[in-house]
Parts: sequence; C-alpha cells; structure tokens
Amino acid sequence: MADPTTTDLSTHENGRSINSPSDILKTRERDFPKQCYFYDLPNDADEQSRLDSQHQMLKVALGGSIYPEPDLVNKALVGAGDRANILDIGTGSGAWAIEMAKHFPQANVLGVDIVLPDVPESRRPSNCHFKLADVNEDMDTFEPIFDVVHWRLVETSTVDTDLFFYEAARILRPGGILIAVGANARAVDKTGAIIPLKKPNDPEYMP
Repeated sequence: MADPTTTDLSTHENGRSINSPSDILKTRERDFPKQCYFYDLPNDADEQSRLDSQHQMLKVALGGSIYPEPDLVNKALVGAGDRANILDIGTGSGAWAIEMAKHFPQANVLGVDIVLPDVPESRRPSNCHFKLADVNEDMDTFEPIFDVVHWRLVETSTVDTDLFFYEAARILRPGGILIAVGANARAVDKTGAIIPLKKPNDPEYMP
C-alpha cells in the first residue's frame, strides 16, 4: 500500500517541472503558473494571503467548523483509527490541511495542488504533508486508501467533473466521504445589493 503522506518537495513531479522560476509567468506584477492554462488565478504571496482569508471566511459560514456535517466526518475518521487518511485536493495555501491535521492528529493528511504551498516547517504538523498533483491529470495515481476527500472551490479548475467524482469514489474506502464545496459568486455594491452580471456586448457593460 502506498504511503499517502509521501512528500516530494523537488521541482519535478509526474514528469512536470513546477515551482521553478521558468514555470512562473509574470503579468501585471503578479506571478501566474504557466503549466495550467485553464487556471486564471495568480501564484504569489498576495494570492496565498487571499486563500488564507477565504479559509477563515468559510469557517465563519460554517459556524466555526472547517467542514460541513461534522458528525459524518468524525465518524469516518474516528472509525478508521490510526489508519485514517485525508486528501485535500487543490490545497492552495494549505490552511485546511493544516487545521485538519491538528484536529485529527491520528490521521495522515495529504494536500495536493499544482503549486506547493509556502508553509514553513514550524507551521506544518508532522502528520500533514504536501505533494504536487493536478486534479485533471493525477487522480488515477491515488490508491483507494482515503477516508475523507476534500474538494473545495476547485470546480472551475476541474475540466471533467464527472471523471473527478468517479475517481473520488474510487479512492475512498468503504464508509469514506467526499466533501465538495462550491460557490455561486455574485457581485454586490457597497450597500450589499446584487449587481447583475453584464457581458461585453450588453448595454451598460463596464469593463
């Protein structure tokens, strides 16, 4: 059985070089990952800070928890004992994975993304690890050893969601659960009123 906590901090993973200077595209003074053409968000310190803020915002929305349906999550992980494995897909800044590792010290937590989070060793619990992996190319490399698979706000970067859900079900052990969190983004003005979205050819469109 493969160890889900295997960490590869080198610049190569699955045949792709990532996190090296040549894989970073600088545009408008922001850094963007070159290797993922359909991922439009930057990869720099400001983006990591935004992801940390987003994590805190979602905690508030969940009443202080970092996952919905806590009874189901606790049952899946406590029942697995010290064999519990958690996979965080699109880990971003690594905030969710780190908190889960603290909440469930008996579990192995693996966070994966196309860019490794910049997490100092002192902030990372010993049962939390990070690995380079792409949700669109590498799901078939994971073995069916996970009790919780976490997929939060990654839907716009997932090319084939049907295939993803198939693979997520495949790598979950019996009794395991998939936590899928999506968003329905809407623009609001300073009063909180919803601003109707406009396309470039619509009247009153403002770029």
